[in-house]
Amino acid sequence: MASNTNTNNHSSSTPKVDGYKLNQLIGKGSYGQVFRAEKLGSTDSYAIKCIPLKSLSKNSRNNIISEIAILKNLKHDFIVQMLDFQWDKAFVYLVFEFCAGGELASIIRLRRSFPEEIVQHFLQQLASAMKYLRENNVVHLDLKPQNILITGIQFVRLLNSLQSFNIWRHVILKIADFGFAQYLDSNESIDSLRGSPLYMAPEIFKRQKYDARADLWSIGIILFECLFGRTPLHGMSTAQITQSFRNDQFKINLPVDAISQICYELLKGLLKVDPEKRISFSNFFSHPFIDLEHMPTKESFQKASDILKTGEEQESSGNFKSAFYHFREALLYLMPIYRWGVPSQPTSKSKHKELQSIIVKYMDKAEDLQQKCGLVNISPKMLKQIQSVYNMIDRARDLESKDLHSKSLEKYEIAIEKTFDMLGCLDSKLKGEFFGELQDWITEAEKVKEKIDTEKKEFESSKTIKSADVESEPIVAEDAVKLFATESNPKPDWYLKLKEPSKSNLNAHSKLKHIEIVQKNDELQNPREPSCFVQ
Repeated sequence: MASNTNTNNHSSSTPKVDGYKLNQLIGKGSYGQVFRAEKLGSTDSYAIKCIPLKSLSKNSRNNIISEIAILKNLKHDFIVQMLDFQWDKAFVYLVFEFCAGGELASIIRLRRSFPEEIVQHFLQQLASAMKYLRENNVVHLDLKPQNILITGIQFVRLLNSLQSFNIWRHVILKIADFGFAQYLDSNESIDSLRGSPLYMAPEIFKRQKYDARADLWSIGIILFECLFGRTPLHGMSTAQITQSFRNDQFKINLPVDAISQICYELLKGLLKVDPEKRISFSNFFSHPFIDLEHMPTKESFQKASDILKTGEEQESSGNFKSAFYHFREALLYLMPIYRWGVPSQPTSKSKHKELQSIIVKYMDKAEDLQQKCGLVNISPKMLKQIQSVYNMIDRARDLESKDLHSKSLEKYEIAIEKTFDMLGCLDSKLKGEFFGELQDWITEAEKVKEKIDTEKKEFESSKTIKSADVESEPIVAEDAVKLFATESNPKPDWYLKLKEPSKSNLNAHSKLKHIEIVQKNDELQNPREPSCFVQ
């Protein structure tokens, strides 16, 4: 809770925060110093940024107000949380959770570089935080290793185990210092100079208008530094960097042979000097190197369990190929949990061993099914494509069970088209087996289409609504009569709702009945659409 502590006449050199004891200085953030602190009557540690008001310009004060406003609304596993803020005549105090592992910058200096697997784990966490920021229209504008803190492990323990691969499963990264952050919609841009030179996007250097994509450049620089132990612009002055960016032919040199192709492609996309050619946020979040879909989270284990259950059902029914792909998909969720654990959820040795047993069990089952179905020589890329088709068919059947026929048909059509595309890449035996399943899916899709056609005919025969028809029905707010798709809008499932008109409408149109047309979809059963009156 924010509070004004201006009854204490502190000098500008001796910050004092009500309810806390300041201990050692642990760093500097934008505009102020950061102290490790303890809450009075407790041994819990906090980090408190003390910002002297005397030295602040009007713009700096506005930035602090903006930082507080933004941080009050942010809560995410990979963003440092602000817990409180106070102020007095001399200082503004921002109270944060304490991150015992220190800055990522310190670890990079000591370790120099990281294996690609660890970097992927780091980037996955940062991408998750960035996705959350974009969903909340926040742009950070000062992303760098100094503003990425480590929690989950003490710095001293980390320092003593830098070369141990297993130590990194305990590391949780958190984005900190929102002193330059702003609310910025996806279609907005600004032109103020913000950031740190080695991590600042070229468009900011060139004093051009820029947008949220500036953060993607900074992420690219951080990725480069984690992989190679230095920034790509290391040793260059601000003037040299500016001059380089003004050269239209300038590009960052990437060590092609030192990293995997998939990592190289992501790095190249992030470090495009022209923001129009830079990777988009949507492509960044869906990039296979990051693989947010299979990131170890609280929900991942439940997803894996549901997929395994479906796989077991498919195996019991003799659908061995489908069972194989379900087991394989479940393992893609389970393996990262086993490797890295779930953030903020310590795993006991017994739970870790239990998870290992589950993984081994289904790896063996998947291997047996792979050989039984003749899938041994299929590439991992093709396996992923086949799995996506089975997932699409599962989704189509689920939509069909909910009477969402148009959406179901759409999923069937996509899956069938993908299957036709894959058939040419399979050997004759596997092609024959898939062709049999393809015929079954086409039959299912045709049945769905027949239902849509029947509904359409029913609608066409009764689409003229007269006042007598409406008035003859009881007007009950929750009653609904299905209004089927039209030729111009064949996909949605529409409903005609009959409701009592408001008093004002009754006075003006005593003979009218109020009709609402609403749409049913997955997210909301009956969201409101424009209503009309009929006579």
